Amino acid sequence: MREDVDQYLLDVAKKYGCDYVDNTNITDVNIYDTHVDVSANGDTIKCEYYVDSSGRNSILAKKMEYRKGPDELETNSRSIFTHVTGLPPYDKIISKSPGQSKRLHDGTLHHAFPGGWFWVIPFDNYHRSGSKLASVGLQLDPRCFPKNDEMTAEEEFFSIAEQYPSVLAHLNDVVAVQPWIRTDRLQYSSSRSVGNRHFISNNTYSFTDPLYSNGLINTFESVFYASNLLLNAFSSTDSSRFHAKDFEPLDELHKEQVQLADFMVANAYKAMHSFDTWNAWTQMWLGQVLFNDLWLQRACFQYFSTGDKQRFLEFLKEPKPGMLAPFNGEKKEMFQSVANALNKYRNGEMNENDAANVMLQSLQQQDWLPQHIYKWGHADSRHVDFSKMELVGMLLDWGMKDSPEHIREGLFDFELPPPS
Repeated sequence: MREDVDQYLLDVAKKYGCDYVDNTNITDVNIYDTHVDVSANGDTIKCEYYVDSSGRNSILAKKMEYRKGPDELETNSRSIFTHVTGLPPYDKIISKSPGQSKRLHDGTLHHAFPGGWFWVIPFDNYHRSGSKLASVGLQLDPRCFPKNDEMTAEEEFFSIAEQYPSVLAHLNDVVAVQPWIRTDRLQYSSSRSVGNRHFISNNTYSFTDPLYSNGLINTFESVFYASNLLLNAFSSTDSSRFHAKDFEPLDELHKEQVQLADFMVANAYKAMHSFDTWNAWTQMWLGQVLFNDLWLQRACFQYFSTGDKQRFLEFLKEPKPGMLAPFNGEKKEMFQSVANALNKYRNGEMNENDAANVMLQSLQQQDWLPQHIYKWGHADSRHVDFSKMELVGMLLDWGMKDSPEHIREGLFDFELPPPS
């Protein structure tokens, strides 16, 4: 559960000497050349550096005039959501399972349709869970689904669920345990995230859409970059050690994060208007995320074989982890080809079949995607299950022996730990 992760990280921070204060209302932040004053609960706290993770309504982002309008991002979506009880496994609703090794109930379930998507997140789907709750929600492109103030949030949610019989059957008997929430447009972004003696974290800098659940990934990247920069600054005796210029890598990371998120989500919404384009887009998303994960796992394997923690600091040489991966140039070209096809499709310059074919052909041309593991770029390709060790073994064997040279030498250049 997310709160378990949050509690663990809080406990680690306290273990290392962090003073934790709850229910603290920050009312003002003043940045000076020599220190920072934070006004909270009627008191003023003097500190050397200020990190703002307060999110959308950040006092500092507004005061420093960092916040930009939502139109800076292409993604345009709003949300309706709540927590519920009484959610049955979706696997019991549908007549035919897609043949996965895990139930659909064992993960986060998405239903995509033209102009939006549902999420269903069961909290009771692992053996240590004590929760009977589930998060259910709906993301909508307001250009396709303008907000209907004549309906309640719940009524609007189910007016759309009614259009999809299996979705309605899944959700029809759930009971909300908190008020339904309906938002206006969700997106926000900022002009920059660092300044003298302060920075705003990734979630304060921007938000795009929850489609690919990148929030924690982006946060861990941001913490990794920021903690190294802060440790360097606090260990320095230079009078300018907290100057914005020394924290520019963090600003660049946040820009790269939001640009990638906006690209992926905005194009996903375009692809949702047709099953054929959504099928092709999902294959592309799977390929790029799999190999980005391999880039991170490569560092872990290299650490396991050497015990050298410095290996992870190599990521700090990248604007964002993955941007120096050996497949990144080809991936960017594939992104552009796929995006061009989707734009032509949505602008009426290409029909859905032709657009999907362009996308699939682009996938077939990627020699860094192993075809014997999964038929990338074939319209009838569906599920691939990397929880199966034999499939993982095939991928690693291909990578170390038969992959293109730049992939073999730049991605699979690690030793596997001995079997336990």
